[in-house]
Amino acid sequence: MFDLIANFLSFFIRPIYAIVGNYGWTIIIFTILLKLVTMPFTVKSQKSMARMQQVQPLISEIQRKYANNREKQQQELMKVYDKYEISPTGGCMPLLLQMVILMGFIQIVYKPYTFLLNIPANEINEIAKGLGITLTNQLSLGSDIIATLAERGYETALDMNFLGINLSKVLSENLTDWTMWILPVVALVLTVLSALMSQNSAQKNQSEKQKNDPQAQQAAAMSKSMLIMMPLLTAYITYTWPLGCALYWVISTITQMAQQFIVNEFVVKKMKPIVLKKKKKTQVKKQVIDTEAVTETDEGEKND
Repeated sequence: MFDLIANFLSFFIRPIYAIVGNYGWTIIIFTILLKLVTMPFTVKSQKSMARMQQVQPLISEIQRKYANNREKQQQELMKVYDKYEISPTGGCMPLLLQMVILMGFIQIVYKPYTFLLNIPANEINEIAKGLGITLTNQLSLGSDIIATLAERGYETALDMNFLGINLSKVLSENLTDWTMWILPVVALVLTVLSALMSQNSAQKNQSEKQKNDPQAQQAAAMSKSMLIMMPLLTAYITYTWPLGCALYWVISTITQMAQQFIVNEFVVKKMKPIVLKKKKKTQVKKQVIDTEAVTETDEGEKND
Protein backbone atom coordinates (compact mmCIF):
# COMPACT_ATOMS: atom_id res chain seq x y z
CA MET A 1 0.00 0.00 0.00
CA PHE A 2 2.74 2.47 1.00
CA ASP A 3 4.63 1.69 -2.22
CA LEU A 4 1.51 2.74 -4.14
CA ILE A 5 1.49 6.07 -2.28
CA ALA A 6 5.23 6.45 -2.92
CA ASN A 7 4.71 5.76 -6.64
CA PHE A 8 2.05 8.47 -6.75
CA LEU A 9 4.24 10.98 -4.90
CA SER A 10 7.23 10.16 -7.12
CA PHE A 11 5.40 11.59 -10.15
CA PHE A 12 5.77 14.99 -8.46
CA ILE A 13 9.08 14.51 -6.64
CA ARG A 14 11.05 13.08 -9.58
CA PRO A 15 10.67 16.14 -11.86
CA ILE A 16 11.60 18.45 -8.99
CA TYR A 17 14.77 16.45 -8.31
CA ALA A 18 15.60 16.44 -12.03
CA ILE A 19 15.53 20.25 -11.95
CA VAL A 20 17.26 21.07 -8.64
CA GLY A 21 19.55 18.02 -8.44
CA ASN A 22 19.58 17.94 -4.63
CA TYR A 23 17.48 15.74 -2.36
CA GLY A 24 17.15 18.30 0.44
CA TRP A 25 15.87 21.09 -1.79
CA THR A 26 13.59 18.59 -3.52
CA ILE A 27 11.97 17.78 -0.16
CA ILE A 28 11.53 21.47 0.68
CA ILE A 29 9.96 22.40 -2.67
CA PHE A 30 7.76 19.30 -2.72
CA THR A 31 6.50 19.88 0.84
CA ILE A 32 5.61 23.53 0.20
CA LEU A 33 3.78 22.66 -3.04
CA LEU A 34 1.96 19.83 -1.25
CA LYS A 35 0.77 22.20 1.48
CA LEU A 36 -0.47 24.67 -1.11
CA VAL A 37 -2.44 21.94 -2.88
CA THR A 38 -4.00 20.65 0.36
CA MET A 39 -4.67 24.12 1.78
CA PRO A 40 -8.38 24.13 0.75
CA PHE A 41 -8.90 21.00 2.86
CA THR A 42 -7.08 22.62 5.78
CA VAL A 43 -9.16 25.80 5.52
CA LYS A 44 -12.39 23.80 5.39
CA SER A 45 -11.32 21.73 8.40
CA GLN A 46 -10.39 24.73 10.54
CA LYS A 47 -13.60 26.58 9.62
CA SER A 48 -15.55 23.50 10.66
CA MET A 49 -13.68 23.31 13.97
CA ALA A 50 -14.33 27.01 14.65
CA ARG A 51 -18.05 26.56 14.02
CA MET A 52 -18.05 23.49 16.26
CA GLN A 53 -16.58 25.55 19.11
CA GLN A 54 -19.11 28.35 18.67
CA VAL A 55 -22.17 26.09 18.68
CA GLN A 56 -20.81 23.88 21.48
CA PRO A 57 -23.43 25.12 24.01
CA LEU A 58 -26.20 24.10 21.61
CA ILE A 59 -24.59 20.68 21.08
CA SER A 60 -24.24 20.19 24.84
CA GLU A 61 -27.90 21.12 25.36
CA ILE A 62 -29.01 18.54 22.77
CA GLN A 63 -26.83 15.88 24.36
CA ARG A 64 -28.29 16.70 27.78
CA LYS A 65 -31.89 16.86 26.55
CA TYR A 66 -31.75 13.57 24.64
CA ALA A 67 -29.33 11.70 26.86
CA ASN A 68 -31.68 8.71 27.02
CA ASN A 69 -32.57 8.73 23.33
CA ARG A 70 -29.42 8.23 21.26
CA GLU A 71 -31.25 8.09 17.95
CA LYS A 72 -33.06 11.39 18.53
CA GLN A 73 -29.84 12.92 19.82
CA GLN A 74 -27.99 12.00 16.62
CA GLN A 75 -30.83 13.35 14.49
CA GLU A 76 -30.79 16.71 16.27
CA LEU A 77 -27.00 16.91 16.17
CA MET A 78 -27.02 16.22 12.42
CA LYS A 79 -29.46 19.11 11.98
CA VAL A 80 -27.02 21.41 13.79
CA TYR A 81 -24.07 20.10 11.76
CA ASP A 82 -25.97 20.64 8.49
CA LYS A 83 -27.18 24.11 9.46
CA TYR A 84 -23.74 25.40 10.44
CA GLU A 85 -21.79 23.35 7.83
CA ILE A 86 -19.85 21.38 10.44
CA SER A 87 -17.97 18.16 9.78
CA PRO A 88 -17.53 16.26 13.09
CA THR A 89 -14.50 14.37 11.73
CA GLY A 90 -13.11 17.26 9.70
CA GLY A 91 -10.49 18.19 12.28
CA CYS A 92 -8.79 14.80 11.92
CA MET A 93 -8.44 14.92 8.13
CA PRO A 94 -5.30 17.13 7.85
CA LEU A 95 -3.44 15.03 10.43
CA LEU A 96 -4.58 11.77 8.81
CA LEU A 97 -3.55 13.04 5.36
CA GLN A 98 -0.16 14.10 6.71
CA MET A 99 0.46 10.65 8.22
CA VAL A 100 -0.55 8.85 5.00
CA ILE A 101 1.81 11.04 2.96
CA LEU A 102 4.58 10.47 5.51
CA MET A 103 4.16 6.69 5.20
CA GLY A 104 4.56 6.98 1.43
CA PHE A 105 7.40 9.46 1.78
CA ILE A 106 9.42 7.10 3.98
CA GLN A 107 9.46 4.62 1.07
CA ILE A 108 10.94 7.32 -1.15
CA VAL A 109 13.62 8.02 1.46
CA TYR A 110 14.52 4.33 1.78
CA LYS A 111 14.42 3.71 -1.99
CA PRO A 112 15.78 6.90 -3.58
CA TYR A 113 17.26 5.18 -6.65
CA THR A 114 13.84 3.78 -7.53
CA PHE A 115 11.62 6.76 -6.74
CA LEU A 116 14.01 9.60 -7.65
CA LEU A 117 16.07 8.13 -10.48
CA ASN A 118 13.38 5.75 -11.78
CA ILE A 119 15.53 2.61 -11.53
CA PRO A 120 13.30 -0.48 -11.02
CA ALA A 121 13.68 -1.90 -7.51
CA ASN A 122 13.56 -5.46 -8.89
CA GLU A 123 16.60 -4.76 -11.06
CA ILE A 124 18.56 -3.33 -8.15
CA ASN A 125 17.67 -6.35 -5.99
CA GLU A 126 18.61 -8.72 -8.82
CA ILE A 127 22.06 -7.14 -9.17
CA ALA A 128 22.58 -7.24 -5.40
CA LYS A 129 21.50 -10.89 -5.24
CA GLY A 130 23.98 -11.74 -8.02
CA LEU A 131 26.73 -10.18 -5.93
CA GLY A 132 25.63 -12.08 -2.83
CA ILE A 133 24.22 -8.96 -1.12
CA THR A 134 20.87 -8.80 0.68
CA LEU A 135 19.33 -5.32 0.46
CA THR A 136 16.85 -3.96 3.01
CA ASN A 137 16.97 -0.44 1.54
CA GLN A 138 18.81 1.65 -1.06
CA LEU A 139 20.44 4.15 1.28
CA SER A 140 23.97 2.82 0.88
CA LEU A 141 24.30 0.87 -2.35
CA GLY A 142 27.78 -0.54 -2.84
CA SER A 143 30.06 0.70 -5.62
CA ASP A 144 29.69 -2.62 -7.45
CA ILE A 145 25.90 -2.26 -7.67
CA ILE A 146 26.14 1.39 -8.76
CA ALA A 147 28.77 0.51 -11.40
CA THR A 148 26.56 -2.26 -12.79
CA LEU A 149 23.57 0.10 -12.98
CA ALA A 150 25.71 2.67 -14.78
CA GLU A 151 26.80 0.01 -17.29
CA ARG A 152 23.15 -0.71 -17.99
CA GLY A 153 22.63 2.93 -18.88
CA TYR A 154 21.00 4.25 -15.68
CA GLU A 155 21.73 7.64 -14.16
CA THR A 156 23.20 6.89 -10.72
CA ALA A 157 24.31 10.32 -9.46
CA LEU A 158 22.30 10.93 -6.28
CA ASP A 159 22.99 13.94 -4.06
CA MET A 160 21.64 13.20 -0.56
CA ASN A 161 23.66 15.93 1.21
CA PHE A 162 21.91 19.06 2.42
CA LEU A 163 23.88 21.86 4.08
CA GLY A 164 26.52 19.35 5.16
CA ILE A 165 23.98 16.80 6.47
CA ASN A 166 23.62 13.40 4.83
CA LEU A 167 19.84 12.87 4.65
CA SER A 168 20.24 9.13 4.10
CA LYS A 169 21.71 8.60 7.57
CA VAL A 170 19.79 7.73 10.76
CA LEU A 171 20.35 9.54 14.07
CA SER A 172 20.15 6.36 16.18
CA GLU A 173 23.16 4.98 14.26
CA ASN A 174 25.23 8.19 14.42
CA LEU A 175 24.74 9.58 17.92
CA THR A 176 28.28 10.95 18.20
CA ASP A 177 27.92 13.16 15.11
CA TRP A 178 26.52 16.47 16.40
CA THR A 179 25.31 17.54 12.94
CA MET A 180 22.89 14.60 12.98
CA TRP A 181 21.03 16.15 15.92
CA ILE A 182 20.20 19.45 14.21
CA LEU A 183 17.11 18.45 12.21
CA PRO A 184 15.60 16.18 14.93
CA VAL A 185 15.93 18.91 17.58
CA VAL A 186 14.47 21.58 15.27
CA ALA A 187 11.60 19.21 14.38
CA LEU A 188 10.85 18.56 18.06
CA VAL A 189 10.85 22.26 18.99
CA LEU A 190 8.59 23.16 16.05
CA THR A 191 6.15 20.36 16.91
CA VAL A 192 5.78 21.68 20.47
CA LEU A 193 5.29 25.25 19.20
CA SER A 194 2.71 24.07 16.65
CA ALA A 195 0.76 22.17 19.31
CA LEU A 196 0.80 25.20 21.64
CA MET A 197 -0.32 27.42 18.77
CA SER A 198 -3.29 25.13 18.03
CA GLN A 199 -4.25 24.98 21.71
CA ASN A 200 -4.05 28.76 22.10
CA SER A 201 -6.11 29.30 18.95
CA ALA A 202 -8.85 26.97 20.21
CA GLN A 203 -9.00 28.75 23.57
CA LYS A 204 -9.28 32.18 21.93
CA ASN A 205 -12.29 31.05 19.91
CA GLN A 206 -14.19 30.05 23.06
CA SER A 207 -16.14 32.24 25.43
CA GLU A 208 -15.88 31.80 29.20
CA LYS A 209 -19.22 30.01 29.20
CA GLN A 210 -18.02 27.59 26.53
CA LYS A 211 -14.79 26.91 28.40
CA ASN A 212 -16.82 25.72 31.39
CA ASP A 213 -18.89 23.39 29.21
CA PRO A 214 -18.16 19.67 29.90
CA GLN A 215 -17.67 18.94 26.20
CA ALA A 216 -15.26 21.84 25.86
CA GLN A 217 -13.32 20.64 28.88
CA GLN A 218 -13.09 17.18 27.35
CA ALA A 219 -11.77 18.71 24.11
CA ALA A 220 -9.23 20.72 26.12
CA ALA A 221 -8.04 17.50 27.80
CA MET A 222 -7.59 15.89 24.39
CA SER A 223 -5.65 18.92 23.20
CA LYS A 224 -3.30 18.61 26.18
CA SER A 225 -2.76 14.92 25.45
CA MET A 226 -1.87 15.82 21.85
CA LEU A 227 0.65 18.30 23.26
CA ILE A 228 2.41 15.27 24.75
CA MET A 229 1.81 12.67 22.02
CA MET A 230 2.90 14.70 18.99
CA PRO A 231 6.39 15.55 20.35
CA LEU A 232 6.85 11.89 21.32
CA LEU A 233 5.86 10.82 17.80
CA THR A 234 8.24 13.40 16.34
CA ALA A 235 11.09 12.20 18.55
CA TYR A 236 10.49 8.59 17.46
CA ILE A 237 10.35 9.42 13.74
CA THR A 238 13.43 11.65 13.70
CA TYR A 239 15.45 9.25 15.88
CA THR A 240 14.75 6.00 14.04
CA TRP A 241 14.12 7.10 10.43
CA PRO A 242 16.54 8.68 7.94
CA LEU A 243 17.07 12.42 8.26
CA GLY A 244 15.22 12.99 4.98
CA CYS A 245 12.04 12.33 6.98
CA ALA A 246 13.18 14.80 9.66
CA LEU A 247 13.64 17.49 7.01
CA TYR A 248 10.18 16.74 5.60
CA TRP A 249 8.72 17.00 9.13
CA VAL A 250 10.46 20.34 9.77
CA ILE A 251 9.25 21.95 6.52
CA SER A 252 5.78 20.42 6.89
CA THR A 253 5.42 21.82 10.43
CA ILE A 254 6.63 25.29 9.41
CA THR A 255 4.17 25.47 6.50
CA GLN A 256 1.40 24.09 8.70
CA MET A 257 1.99 26.81 11.31
CA ALA A 258 1.95 29.45 8.56
CA GLN A 259 -1.31 28.01 7.22
CA GLN A 260 -2.88 28.01 10.67
CA PHE A 261 -1.90 31.64 11.26
CA ILE A 262 -3.30 32.73 7.87
CA VAL A 263 -6.57 30.83 8.37
CA ASN A 264 -7.02 32.16 11.91
CA GLU A 265 -6.34 35.76 10.90
CA PHE A 266 -8.17 35.93 7.59
CA VAL A 267 -10.82 33.21 7.73
CA VAL A 268 -11.83 32.29 11.28
CA LYS A 269 -11.89 35.89 12.55
CA LYS A 270 -14.18 36.89 9.69
CA MET A 271 -16.54 34.07 10.62
CA LYS A 272 -17.14 35.39 14.13
CA PRO A 273 -19.30 38.42 13.20
CA ILE A 274 -21.49 36.16 11.03
CA VAL A 275 -22.14 33.68 13.81
CA LEU A 276 -22.50 36.35 16.47
CA LYS A 277 -24.84 38.30 14.21
CA LYS A 278 -27.17 35.34 14.05
CA LYS A 279 -27.07 35.06 17.83
CA LYS A 280 -27.62 38.81 18.18
CA LYS A 281 -30.70 38.68 15.95
CA THR A 282 -32.12 35.91 18.09
CA GLN A 283 -31.44 37.91 21.25
CA VAL A 284 -33.01 41.05 19.77
CA LYS A 285 -36.09 39.10 18.69
CA LYS A 286 -36.41 37.66 22.19
CA GLN A 287 -36.08 41.15 23.70
CA VAL A 288 -38.80 42.46 21.37
CA ILE A 289 -41.13 39.63 22.38
CA ASP A 290 -40.43 40.25 26.08
CA THR A 291 -41.00 44.02 25.59
CA GLU A 292 -44.32 43.43 23.81
CA ALA A 293 -45.40 41.09 26.57
CA VAL A 294 -44.60 43.69 29.24
CA THR A 295 -46.43 46.41 27.23
CA GLU A 296 -49.54 44.27 26.88
CA THR A 297 -49.49 43.58 30.62
CA ASP A 298 -49.18 47.29 31.44
CA GLU A 299 -52.07 48.18 29.09
CA GLY A 300 -54.20 45.46 30.63
CA GLU A 301 -53.56 46.81 34.09
CA LYS A 302 -54.51 50.35 32.93
CA ASN A 303 -57.79 49.12 31.39
CA ASP A 304 -58.65 47.37 34.62
